[in-house]
Amino acid sequence: MPGVEGLNLAEFLPVAPLSWVSIMHYLVLLGTIAMLMSTGDQTPTVFLFVLAVEGLLTGASLYANYFSVALLFIWLARVAMVAIPIVIGGMGPTETTRSLGVFIAIVALPILVSTFVTCTVPILADPRLRMIGWCPS
Repeated sequence: MPGVEGLNLAEFLPVAPLSWVSIMHYLVLLGTIAMLMSTGDQTPTVFLFVLAVEGLLTGASLYANYFSVALLFIWLARVAMVAIPIVIGGMGPTETTRSLGVFIAIVALPILVSTFVTCTVPILADPRLRMIGWCPS
């Protein structure tokens, strides 16, 4: 890349960036940003904090194989990726925010399901979980 010495952008890509699980993560992140944009001027600070936690947990799930965390944390992060949008949908200041919260929860549900079927159904497997030893050998 011209002008940037020693910076390889491929190092910042998650494992299997075009797998269906990664694409679902991207959609959750985009939905969270869209929810932030649709909130309006009267947004409570707690709402913004919960949106930030949702984005951080989605990023942590997407890059789970790059840092060593307990497998329980990955599972809890994915459960929260489904639960937080439902809570956000209930406390959202506008109707658009509420519908986006439901949409994000629906999109995040297959990510949570992939956590459970990674070991048994290889076509639905999450490559990050297989790399960090989610399935017993």
